[in-house]
Amino acid sequence: MALRLYPAFLVEEVVATYLTGVGGIFLASVITLTIVKIVLGRGLMDQARERALSRIMCWKAVLTYALI
Repeated sequence: MALRLYPAFLVEEVVATYLTGVGGIFLASVITLTIVKIVLGRGLMDQARERALSRIMCWKAVLTYALI
């Protein structure tokens, strides 16, 4: 699904130049890791707000993962 969004936001020449081959794989891996960290951080912050989970999981652990 994300690959379908690239042509909508980027010029075709940019996609062909930077998002193909080995360089494209490295760029995609960096982008993917960043997106996963954002989603994980938000999820942990949401969990920290819940009272039931805060009894099980220490708030310091949630804060540490959010900072990472």
